[in-house]
Amino acid sequence: MKIRRFILAGLWLASLAAISFLGNPVSYRFFWAVTLIGPLSFVYLLTVVLRFKLYQQLESRSCVSGQPVPYFFVLQNEDRFAFVGIRVKMFSSFSYVEDMPEGIEYQLLPGDRFVWHTNLVCKYRGEYEVGVKEIVATDFFGLFSLRYKNPGAIKALVSPRCVRLHSSKTLNSLADYLLRESPAHDAVPAPDVREYMPGDDIRLLHWRASAKAQKLIVRNRTGEEKHGLAIFLDTRRFSQKQQEFLPVENKMLEVLLAVGGFLAGRGIGFSTHCLQSEMTEFCVRSPQDFEPFYQFCSHITFGEERAPQKALSQFESRLQGTGCSVFLFILHQPENEFFALTERLIRAGFGIVVYLVTDQKADFPNLSANERRRIVTVPTQAPLEGLL
Repeated sequence: MKIRRFILAGLWLASLAAISFLGNPVSYRFFWAVTLIGPLSFVYLLTVVLRFKLYQQLESRSCVSGQPVPYFFVLQNEDRFAFVGIRVKMFSSFSYVEDMPEGIEYQLLPGDRFVWHTNLVCKYRGEYEVGVKEIVATDFFGLFSLRYKNPGAIKALVSPRCVRLHSSKTLNSLADYLLRESPAHDAVPAPDVREYMPGDDIRLLHWRASAKAQKLIVRNRTGEEKHGLAIFLDTRRFSQKQQEFLPVENKMLEVLLAVGGFLAGRGIGFSTHCLQSEMTEFCVRSPQDFEPFYQFCSHITFGEERAPQKALSQFESRLQGTGCSVFLFILHQPENEFFALTERLIRAGFGIVVYLVTDQKADFPNLSANERRRIVTVPTQAPLEGLL
């Protein structure tokens, strides 16, 4: 494009020289023809931008990250002159369009329309614009181009992806943690348990009490049901830039859903705690609770004002009397308050698993080596299968 502008400028200077040295009608016509090329090209571009028609549609505004959704867009020329040099630019930071060729210039004769049917994939959970971002129009001579921002951009509402874990390096041995004798938990008082009777749900079996009594013991379904595991999710937003916080928050929710699905599928009850407007808790007692749990995770929000000190303090206050022996933490940054809490839990005999979602090198200088504490670093683009 710059070369063509230099050529046009050279022709214009040549026309001035022709007028100066020749002064005949031909030189004047040549001068005006070269002079008007620029203004006419710009007027043409303005007309294309004002008269150009773009239509696009996403089958469903509500979608799941990583799953293709049918999508199409239409370029249409409803005028009586041709549109040339039309290029389509897509939102590409958080989504992509499958099989979409880059750099193609569309040329539409009067009445022509171009329809492109494909799929659109959203990369992360959240709410953001997808599809056509802008149109770039170029004139006939390739001298100028105008970018036309699409005023009808689609805003997708994306739910987190649920990854099913068939096995887990960090979770397979959780049953051992839940059954292991812990100084923080003595045997369950007799009124809370009874001897197994035919027809009882096997998920109610109390394995530690059964091992001591040398017979099957089950929990009573009375009062508040205790859970052997609690999950803490840090919902503090660490950045104001969407391209920085969106991948991390998306991966944290994927980890939460993958861990929750794995535990629920094996009949291990757990509770999830996160700070929203106030400390929120959701309990899963059976595989049937997973669908409501997914909806709960889909509506979790993150905020810059949610200090980890407040969240961890409220979480610790809820630990009393929960019957938990294992705690899972899903974080994006290790905090001093977190170090102090895990040390207290370790000394009390609890098991700790930490999932740190970050693309930076993880450093835990304050965490001493301990068999009861496991730390897993999860990069934002890493597959969860085989990592968790």
